[in-house]
Amino acid sequence: MIKYTRHSKRRLKLYNISESEVELIIKFGTKVEVEGNKYESIYHFDDKILPLKVVYKVIGNDYIILTSYPLKRGIEK
Repeated sequence: MIKYTRHSKRRLKLYNISESEVELIIKFGTKVEVEGNKYESIYHFDDKILPLKVVYKVIGNDYIILTSYPLKRGIEK
């Protein structure tokens, strides 16, 4: 189950990111473990100019979305 914090809902609205895009980013994006159960995933959609980043925690079977935003500097190689 995916749950959204109030902050993440505001970011989705601000940057025009849909909840279905967040699900795809979590499922298919490049995932990096930041600390313990906190992760970052990055994915570039063909119809978007910039790649999108989602920061979330995994607690049991739940994904808690902390924030999401476009990467203004792009993906570093």
